[in-house]
Amino acid sequence: MAYILKSGLLISLFYSFFILFMRRTTFFRFNRVVLLVGSTICLILPLIDFDFGPALESMYLPRLVLPASIVGSDGPSAAAAQGSWSWKEFLTLVYILGAEGVVLLTAASIVKTVIMIRRGQKTDFPDLRLSVVEEDMPSFSFLRNVVMSREDFEQNPMILTHERAHVHSLHSVDLLLFSVVLALQWFNPLVWIMRTELKMLHEYEADEAVINQGIDAKLYQLLLVKKAVGAQRFQMANGFNHTKLKNRITMMQSVKSSNWLRLGYVACVPVLAAALCFCTNKSNSPMDPADKAFEATLNYDKVESDIPVEVKTMTKEIDKEAIPFKLVDVQPTFNGGDANAFAKWVNTKLEYPESAKEANIQGTVMCQFAIDEEGNLVDAQIIRGVNEALDNEALRVLKMSPKWKPGILDGKPVKVSFAFPIIYRLK
Repeated sequence: MAYILKSGLLISLFYSFFILFMRRTTFFRFNRVVLLVGSTICLILPLIDFDFGPALESMYLPRLVLPASIVGSDGPSAAAAQGSWSWKEFLTLVYILGAEGVVLLTAASIVKTVIMIRRGQKTDFPDLRLSVVEEDMPSFSFLRNVVMSREDFEQNPMILTHERAHVHSLHSVDLLLFSVVLALQWFNPLVWIMRTELKMLHEYEADEAVINQGIDAKLYQLLLVKKAVGAQRFQMANGFNHTKLKNRITMMQSVKSSNWLRLGYVACVPVLAAALCFCTNKSNSPMDPADKAFEATLNYDKVESDIPVEVKTMTKEIDKEAIPFKLVDVQPTFNGGDANAFAKWVNTKLEYPESAKEANIQGTVMCQFAIDEEGNLVDAQIIRGVNEALDNEALRVLKMSPKWKPGILDGKPVKVSFAFPIIYRLK
């Protein structure tokens, strides 16, 4: 769900940029590429785990992984989970049904187009295959196939020139590719508008190709008006039709955009930067691959812990008096053991808050604390929280800690700092 929302927001940001800086230019082919590539990047970026934040990168963090399970639980949420759907499950189902609907409509449109292509009388050209049908219908192209009525084929050669431009520019491939974006973002009205925008760019580009071949612009525009009848029946095809005819004629009469306007595309740099920041992983920095996470099963009733923990030291200070863990001569110990023993103790005390269970909330609570000269756990705080209930539970357990044996530096007990992530996970 987070991916869907992120990609949707990125697409909205991207299309807003397109409208502001690019929509009114006559760089039709370039704008078409920008729409396709930009929308694709918006779908890919949220899948990439960027992590530029150095805040926790300098730490060596003890790692405590607490997977939670409702198996064997007699809590109310277990029964509720068996008898009803959560709102997330409902929205997920609606999203999947919508995506499947778009896929089915696209497939149906392709099937209709292929059937119409096969019905016509075939004529092969070096660059395309023409299907001439007897019925009066708008001409269209799909991949390297062009479908025309016999009347248009015999009386209006400009139409074939127009459709040939669609074939050469692979416009139907654009629509097939964009159908993937549409299926993933079917709920986003801007994506449907972008699809219409893309089809209009196809028409602008084909119109430009016709005019560039020396065909009289006024005669061509009169033909457009004459053929502006009926509705488009083949949504995956590029048709010679009347869609936004006024815009097409206006664009043909427009003065070509100055190349200086291409500098406006530089505006995509801050847009890309904003997108990268939006997708940057704000979680704690990755552990060394050699580090092994402590894993246990956190039940709603109790926590079981019998797996050893590997805990590493950290270098970030909590305050000016605290000594980084790795700099002391003798490390603090807990109940005769090291920080691994403390991790096990914490795991036996943690309870998954009922409110978080019912709301299906999970995540990593990043804590930090210090062991003072007397061996007391002090300065417990949350570096990065998830939910008030989960954060409070983590602090509650930390503040219950028995005394440690303090760390030693130069023969004297000193205050030593720690970082401590607790991962709440529901299964």
